[in-house]
Parts: sequence; structure tokens; C-alpha cells
Amino acid sequence: IKVCDFLYNIHIESYVLLNGSTVLLTDEVINNIKKMLDRLNDHHLTGVIISNPIFGDWIKNNYSNFKIKLSVLSNINRLESIKQLDTLDIFDEICLSNSAINKIEEVKEIKKECKMKIGVIVNSGCRQDCPLYGWHHQFFSNRNMGHQTEQLEKSFWNMTLKLRQDCENSPHILPEDLYKYDDIFDIFKLEGRDLSTPILMSHIASYVNRINPKKLWLCNAGSCQKDRLDIKI
Repeated sequence: IKVCDFLYNIHIESYVLLNGSTVLLTDEVINNIKKMLDRLNDHHLTGVIISNPIFGDWIKNNYSNFKIKLSVLSNINRLESIKQLDTLDIFDEICLSNSAINKIEEVKEIKKECKMKIGVIVNSGCRQDCPLYGWHHQFFSNRNMGHQTEQLEKSFWNMTLKLRQDCENSPHILPEDLYKYDDIFDIFKLEGRDLSTPILMSHIASYVNRINPKKLWLCNAGSCQKDRLDIKI
């Protein structure tokens, strides 16, 4: 409530992240969500970010004033799928994975035919053509740390370290190159929920000012990379 009120007073939109892709939407869960959203709605909440498109219709029917963003965790990236979702008139924005940076002509086609705003994650340092992209988001978004989860995390890193280490050529947009994509994407989204606040602030500063830092890891999130992206730009 304090955050929503504060952001409202300085003219910044506020969103609640409801994109837990493994959460079952039972009556109890939905009732708890409704209680929370009712309170935040009274304090100028702008909208929600969800991964389950079906949940979007419930949000629309109960909170017509909310903006609804579809998370990258929805894994909806195909042109035809996005065009069909757009006809539902539920979603204000969809966020695409960084692989969309390599499919610019397709993104242009989406923008031409859809009313939804198109966002993209620009600072993911995920290795080139990572087969686990999306899954590492889901893993780090939904875990409750315990003995078994720690084993899963160790297994996760062991798996990723065996994959091709080509993060330097992974699809991302450097801060100084944002201008090349201003007419293609409506939203530039930064990944970094697992970053410390000072490092995340440096990422934001680089992209807001559109100035490359000296090292790649100072603007890119490590994503499924275990070590820092210690590469000069």
C-alpha cells in the first residue's frame, strides 16, 4: 500500500506480479488474491502482470480499470498466437523473450496487426540458444528454499555449465543500441530479480541514459550463467 501510494504521487505506474506459473488457481487462492487487489485498488494500483492468460479474463471482469500485462512466462511468442490473443481485448501488453531480438521482421508484423504493446527483455545474459530459457525463470520464480530445492538448484547449475557458453553472442540489446529498436518495441524490460539493489540500479542507469558500461555484466543479468559476464564492451 505504501509503495502504491508513493508511486502514484510521483507519477510512476505500479503493478502486482501474479505470474507464478505453477500456482493452482483454487477458490482459496483467488479469494486471497481478490482481497489483496481490492485493498491495492483503493491505493491507485495500476495493474497486474500474469503468466496464465485465462486469469486475465477474471482480472478484466473484476477490475476493469487495471492494465493487464502478459508475462514472458506465458511462453507465447508465435505471431499467430499473439494475433489471436489480441482479438480477446484483454491484454494491454505482452513481454517477449530476448529471442525476439533475432526475429525483428516477425515483431514488426506483430506490431502492425496488434493493439497490444510489445515488450522485450533486453538485458538477459542467457547463453546463445539456451534450451532452458524460460525454465530458469520459472525455477527461480517459484522455489521455496529447502533441502530438496537446494539439490535442484545444484543440479540446475551443473546442467547449465555443460551447455554452450556463448553469452557474448546471446540476443540482447546494449544500452547504446536501444535507439535502433525504438520503433520496433514499445517496452524495454530489464531482467534482474535475483540481483542486489546496487547492481540493479547500475543496470537501470545504463539503460535509462543509454550509455554502455565497461563490462557486460554491469548492464546484463547473468540469467542462467553461474559466473559474471566479465566481458569488455
